[in-house]
Amino acid sequence: MITTCTLRKRDALPILAIAIVIIFGVVCPSNYLIMFANMFNIESPTLSDYGHFILFFILGVVSIRQLYARLSIHATDSLFPSCSFLVFSGLVLFACLTEALQFFTFDRTPNFSDLLRDGIGIGLGIVLACFVKKQLYIQALIRSLTKIDTTK
Repeated sequence: MITTCTLRKRDALPILAIAIVIIFGVVCPSNYLIMFANMFNIESPTLSDYGHFILFFILGVVSIRQLYARLSIHATDSLFPSCSFLVFSGLVLFACLTEALQFFTFDRTPNFSDLLRDGIGIGLGIVLACFVKKQLYIQALIRSLTKIDTTK
């Protein structure tokens, strides 16, 4: 089934905001990241390890949420819409590009383990968002079929 997905400009703002935060974190020198971590009493390696996963997890969730918002209701019948693999591939490509940007910072280098954390975060974010959306869709469908009136 071919589905159309139209994305309005304001719908892409959350995705763009997260992408800008990720790019800023990538090109930021290590000493600034250490100062940021010290402000919140976080160890610098912990910030780096969890930061990759959390930011790309959020990016995966928001991207799939925007995809579901634009797809027709029949395109969301399966757990994973047909476009979700394209979203995953695009976000992994974005993760590769952000790791490659670290070649241009003077005190940081790209790391395969960071890329792996990014990919796992993206994948889990997409799976969780698809699962939650499907569960909400099933609950709404059951409510509409049973026509339970909660107003008295």
